[in-house]
Amino acid sequence: MKAKWFVTLGLFLLLAALFGSGVSAAEPAGQIEAVKLIGAWVDAGAPETGTFKFTGKDGKTYEATFADDVLPLFTTKDAWFKGSDACSTCHYAVSKDSAHEMDLGTYKGILTGAD
Repeated sequence: MKAKWFVTLGLFLLLAALFGSGVSAAEPAGQIEAVKLIGAWVDAGAPETGTFKFTGKDGKTYEATFADDVLPLFTTKDAWFKGSDACSTCHYAVSKDSAHEMDLGTYKGILTGAD
């Protein structure tokens, strides 16, 4: 499972390189680039519940949660750039009908990774 997680993280980093770093999270205080927020979440052990800390663009430390701050980056239209679909539009279940059999709409799906 750990190898799949790294493949999934690699996909997100590739998306960030191709499309930019995404919108700022945790507005208005503690703005951070989306890909850096995901990185802070991963560095904190990818917790499903509770908070994790990240450093905002202003250099101060803030707290975020998976449900409020990370998951919407995968389930919200325009999260990565204006006009982008939500990642979960194509990656919605661990099934052959979902792109790469990947579910980016749930915590379990994100950690499971892709085919």
